[in-house]
Amino acid sequence: MGYSPGIRVGLIWVIVGLWACGPEAHTPEGVARGFMDRYYVAIDLRGARELCTGLALSKIDQQLELTKGVEISPDTRKPKVRYRLLTVKEGGPSSKLFVFEGEIQVSQGGTSKKRCLVILREQGGKWKVSHFADQDI
Repeated sequence: MGYSPGIRVGLIWVIVGLWACGPEAHTPEGVARGFMDRYYVAIDLRGARELCTGLALSKIDQQLELTKGVEISPDTRKPKVRYRLLTVKEGGPSSKLFVFEGEIQVSQGGTSKKRCLVILREQGGKWKVSHFADQDI
């Protein structure tokens, strides 16, 4: 059963409104969240690499080298990861620090929580992740 044209238009406006509420991808928060989405949620090292510079780039390259030749089967279950932004701190005009809390659910493995630090640096007019770290909480 289809929705009436009025309901369809209303749903489209709700979706557009929700999409517009999030940070733009090129803003510091947008880059930090994009990194969290790619690195922790999607487990996409190559995608996360695009957002990195400096030490963060070196860490990603090292992880890519360690996993070279390892293929992940489409049947492999990825953990469910949710995160929320806890803190944003200014590190000067061209540096920002983001602290996220992540919850990782592994099927048949329980749930764990991590505190994730993501530091951004403005470089050539673009924000890039210059360092990241996490610890169990």
